[in-house]
Amino acid sequence: MRLSLGTRYLIVGIGLMVLSVVLAFMMVLQILPSTFFLNGLTYLASLVGLILGVVGVAYQVQFTRRR
Repeated sequence: MRLSLGTRYLIVGIGLMVLSVVLAFMMVLQILPSTFFLNGLTYLASLVGLILGVVGVAYQVQFTRRR
């Protein structure tokens, strides 16, 4: 089964959002040190995940309307 472009964007976006939540939670529990780099990485993963998720949903809506 081949996934459409929107589905792939959505999966990657959700994965990045989950990664950012896990990293932030691990920093709160002090499992990982809260460094500037790690905070920036968490923020960027969340931002890029959100953008990819929105783009993925837009692609899915466009793909569904064409059918």
